[in-house]
Amino acid sequence: MGKSTLLLQVLARISGAHKAVYVSGEESAEQVALRARRLALDSGKLELLAEIQLERILATLEKAKPEIAVIDSIQTLYSEQLTPLPARSRRCASAWRT
Repeated sequence: MGKSTLLLQVLARISGAHKAVYVSGEESAEQVALRARRLALDSGKLELLAEIQLERILATLEKAKPEIAVIDSIQTLYSEQLTPLPARSRRCASAWRT
């Protein structure tokens, strides 16, 4: 079992009681939904988003106002406002927390 599957299982379980967003930078929303169905997961209030552009992710999270959000995987993100540096993932994560 991979990290994405494990994250999806945990978030699906949490989303039964809390509004949650699963952001996938590696797979389409359709692929994630197919895996959830294959695993017979009850996605509850889980919203799926396939996106790698940080500003679009932040706008979606601001609009959706989830109680919990998971980004799989932070290394896939990029920002129009950040220059490409080795520390880009760290800087994207920092921008997300503010």
